[in-house]
Amino acid sequence: MKSGNLKTFFVIILVFLMATSSVPSLFGSPASDGELVGGGIGLYDVSPWMDDFDDSSRVNFTQNTVVTSGHVELAAGHGSGLVASEGIFAPPGYRYDLLVIEADTPGTSSVRISVLNATEDSAIVGYVNQPIPGFLKLDRTQIPLSGVGIKAFPEIRLQADLEAAGLDRPLLLKWTIYFISGDMWRDDFLGDGKIEEYTKVNFTGDTIEVDLSKQNTYAPGYGNYDKFPAIFASRDSGSQNRLEMGVFYPNAAGNGYQGRTQLYAENVRGFFAGDIDNDGYIDMVVANQRNGGDYTRDSWILWGDSSGTYDVARRTDLATNAANNPALGDVDGDGWLDVLICTGGGSGEVRVFLNPGSRAFTGTPDISLPGSDL
Repeated sequence: MKSGNLKTFFVIILVFLMATSSVPSLFGSPASDGELVGGGIGLYDVSPWMDDFDDSSRVNFTQNTVVTSGHVELAAGHGSGLVASEGIFAPPGYRYDLLVIEADTPGTSSVRISVLNATEDSAIVGYVNQPIPGFLKLDRTQIPLSGVGIKAFPEIRLQADLEAAGLDRPLLLKWTIYFISGDMWRDDFLGDGKIEEYTKVNFTGDTIEVDLSKQNTYAPGYGNYDKFPAIFASRDSGSQNRLEMGVFYPNAAGNGYQGRTQLYAENVRGFFAGDIDNDGYIDMVVANQRNGGDYTRDSWILWGDSSGTYDVARRTDLATNAANNPALGDVDGDGWLDVLICTGGGSGEVRVFLNPGSRAFTGTPDISLPGSDL
């Protein structure tokens, strides 16, 4: 999860906090036992759906897992398994807003969360129901659900995939879905789950702290919430024909990086990362400039998967010429990330490759924007 280290000074901004006795008309009153209730601006004004696994009454399905003593654990003798919730509905007039996960994942063990369409049988092996695009095996503790519309998905189900790492065995402790009025968007800063990018701030429960301790800023290039995500690197070697790039993967302890892993590339002039196919894994766009004197070289999408590694054999080619400075953005407004790559040559242009909603890119640009020596 994104975070910053507060060292010297900070300013605390209180936004949408529970009431204090001096301002009851603005914030409402806190409920007993931690329940969030309304009153003016307040916090969430309907009870969330929640399962703390005191029993299995809200569990629909288990596979190689056991619900016991307030958590879900892997069954003895199994290194992986899953648990799925009962069907979940939003109250009338409300929509799904935020999913909050509490889990214990020692070492490199993991609990990955998927949101399923409870009204549709799964066409994908390993899921109790059909997973909703963009919500597959997410390794995050807070997942915004604004993209899960109640008309398209009137009933949803949660699935957690637990995976051990040697003797380290994960526990799923609790999951909670908060609901919000259908005509409202808000962020109560329960964490950074709804924040795509931020600079010099820290999240501490119900507050944001502005971090003034550093002169530099922190602005992540993509929303990978794993600690120590893979880092791609290359260098300009002038006239040398450099047919490689480096990737640094996290070490086994999950507290740093391994040495450089070399992959084939063609004088790379830029990388850009994002979940292009909405499978929950980060993909990487690689802009290849040339191979020797041949500048008509394809750029690539390297597809991420559960291995956490990348391979040029697992790629999609995109037709480019002297490529540089790739980017991702939803150009046509369909909710999927499209690929944009600057190309050089005599005239130069920006080539846009529209996302078909899968990995099946045609490889030829759908839009070309002319320029000059971009």
